Amino acid sequence: MPHQDRHIAVKKNQGWGAALLTILIVALAVSVATYIHKTTYKSFNDLTFHAKGQGM
Repeated sequence: MPHQDRHIAVKKNQGWGAALLTILIVALAVSVATYIHKTTYKSFNDLTFHAKGQGM
């Protein structure tokens, strides 16, 4: 039986676009979450913090 070349050429360095898009989406999500947290969070030690159902 004669020898058959079974080498399969591999296309390397593909998928960088998808990886970059994923990183950008994650960075955007972290930025938005940080912004929302910074603008809406009140510490429990904050004197203006009130429990739910309590009068102002």
